[in-house]
Amino acid sequence: MLPNLRHRKNTLALLGLLVLLSFPALVSYNSKSHLEVIQDRGVLRLATLNSPSDYYLDKGEPAGFEYELVQAFASDLGVRLELQLSTGVPELMRRVKQRDAHLAAAGLTVTPARERLVAFGPRYLESAATLIYRETRGQPPPPVSRT
Repeated sequence: MLPNLRHRKNTLALLGLLVLLSFPALVSYNSKSHLEVIQDRGVLRLATLNSPSDYYLDKGEPAGFEYELVQAFASDLGVRLELQLSTGVPELMRRVKQRDAHLAAAGLTVTPARERLVAFGPRYLESAATLIYRETRGQPPPPVSRT
């Protein structure tokens, strides 16, 4: 009878191990994608900046290139766009990283540091940063920020 009890314990241990190993697959199979959550709630939360190229009010109406792109995306999804105006890029990154916002749109430059924080979508516009200054004797060139 002792070998039979040992066999049952081993079978139960094996069954328990199989349940533990399959649990993550079962949970992920039933979880919704971010897109499905946005559509279920009916709201797309956008973190952006108040600037001429991102978002501004024109005669009391929202405008701006980034705003209009995301508004068209929200309309295509059939959801309402909720704006979260941020004071700067660090706040935009924080909102997306902490999932307070679904996405950020603010003419952002992709940097290695930012890529470690958030996932960037495909590029749709590229420009080269250029600094133009007047050389004055004895004056060093202005510092360049890389944030």
